[in-house]
Amino acid sequence: AFLNGLHGRTPERLRALRAAVLEVTLDDLRRVTETYLKPENASIGVLTGATGQAEAEKLELTICKI
Repeated sequence: AFLNGLHGRTPERLRALRAAVLEVTLDDLRRVTETYLKPENASIGVLTGATGQAEAEKLELTICKI
């Protein structure tokens, strides 16, 4: 509730968002999937601590420290 108020999400806006989500059809999901989720554009990201770095290196993943 706190974050909703902080970001201006009134009960009316939340109800409208819920109604819009509930109106999404299987055909809508298929269309979006076919349009945007292309295997050739896929990326993989892994967030891990220092202890997971060795495993990531075994998988030949590029290591970027942030």
